[in-house]
Amino acid sequence: MSKRLYAAYGSNLNIQQMASRCPGAKLYGTGVIENFELQFKVSLTVRSLRSPPKDGASVPVAVWEISKRNEQALDRYEGYPSHYFKQDVPVQLDGKEVTAMVYVMNLKMDFGLPAPYYYDVVREGYEDCGLDPAALEQALRREYRAVLRLIGRTKSPSFVLKAMQNRTRTNWRKMTIRI
Repeated sequence: MSKRLYAAYGSNLNIQQMASRCPGAKLYGTGVIENFELQFKVSLTVRSLRSPPKDGASVPVAVWEISKRNEQALDRYEGYPSHYFKQDVPVQLDGKEVTAMVYVMNLKMDFGLPAPYYYDVVREGYEDCGLDPAALEQALRREYRAVLRLIGRTKSPSFVLKAMQNRTRTNWRKMTIRI
């Protein structure tokens, strides 16, 4: 059975989720993809992260060693090829460069805020993998500002971040109602 390296930057950072979705996948290491940017995107049916190219930016990732069967499960989960396309990218991993497959969301999707559950799963994944959540929080702030521009409000993005970090479900509902 052939193995492939897969770079996860969203909910597939979550070790429990990957164990369920891709039995036998092994965490190969953590690293960064240079010249890509973490963004929250939405469609009518999908709210998730994407990682499009952007000079000077970087995205923290977990690199998994996956089987063909695991890749097929990920294809179904990610909505490949309609919602995401696959791209092989260089990943900086412990001072060396490896090539890993990454799912990149359709570039035509709109900016948007993540569902609270999704954000929690991704945040747990950052903790699982020992990644600095600064990139995740920065993406959230950026999308919050984009949403506010669309609706013409000027509340501080720290409001949404504090609500998400210290929230109960009630806090989240209040926050989304206020947006």
